[in-house]
Amino acid sequence: MEGVHFTKLKIYDTQKGPVYKGIPNGEVGLEQYGESYFSFINQDQIKGWKCHKIMTCNLICITGEVKIVLCKIDEKNFHLIDTMEFILSREKYSRLTIPPGLWFGIKGQQEENIVLNVSDKVHEDDEVKSLNIQHPSFVKIKW
Repeated sequence: MEGVHFTKLKIYDTQKGPVYKGIPNGEVGLEQYGESYFSFINQDQIKGWKCHKIMTCNLICITGEVKIVLCKIDEKNFHLIDTMEFILSREKYSRLTIPPGLWFGIKGQQEENIVLNVSDKVHEDDEVKSLNIQHPSFVKIKW
């Protein structure tokens, strides 16, 4: 899917504890800074479906492990065209960049799961579309 990037992030080991590098301004997916927020996802719970109209999301799992499913939808007929799946975790420290226009859901895989989103826009309610996780367009998704 165009605009999706999966980037391995650097961890620096120090004597007093590791330093996990985040995302510098101007990097692919963050040409400008909008805001950052942390999302907690309970184990075996799914947050979704979301689709941002103009916002690019940069997701980093800082605690636990999450499964993220991206979906490309034919907006005219609202049927599923393509999917991609990713696992983000602290152990496999990486960033997933999700461009506007893709639907996504996030499932918590462990007891405690925290995802940081560094976005290029400030959140506005009318900028994001939401659907129930059981929506018929997504029934083929295997969580």
